[in-house]
Amino acid sequence: MVGVGLGLQQTFNDVISGIILLSERSIRVSDVLEIDGDIVKIQEIGLRTSKGLNTDDISIIIPNSLITTNKVINWSHQTHLNRFRVNIGVSYESDVEFVIKILEESAKEHPEVDSQKNIEARLVSFGDSSLNFQVLFYSSTIFGSDRMKSDIRRVIRRKFIENDISIPFPQMDIHMKPSK
Repeated sequence: MVGVGLGLQQTFNDVISGIILLSERSIRVSDVLEIDGDIVKIQEIGLRTSKGLNTDDISIIIPNSLITTNKVINWSHQTHLNRFRVNIGVSYESDVEFVIKILEESAKEHPEVDSQKNIEARLVSFGDSSLNFQVLFYSSTIFGSDRMKSDIRRVIRRKFIENDISIPFPQMDIHMKPSK
């Protein structure tokens, strides 16, 4: 009986969460959610589970308690535009101002990036092997944001190659002391 009770506890949590979702209507069909780092478009909200489609067009069954008890970002509740970022590291020999210019130009080239909003590149940290930058931009694309960011990364890489800016790989120097 204890085992059955423990097994039904999660099912009961999911059903109560389903009632909350259906009555509050804070999440609706066709909303785009970020749950545990995954982007999912909700297709159906049921009493115990919800069904969604991820960016790989794979149907996912989501227990309703996962939606109500975890941190969930509902991208559909945002304004029309959302801010995205692409991170990149470059060699310490690189001209910082020139890298910022290339990053901003690269984002501007993408047709889904809103050119009316500020596109900004920043030097964010001094890494072990690289100067670390990020470029921030706005777009109305949510569900295809991974593809859009990949496109921008490809443009950045092409421009870095054209301008002899290197992306370093992590490396570690080992110094051996001679034995006496």
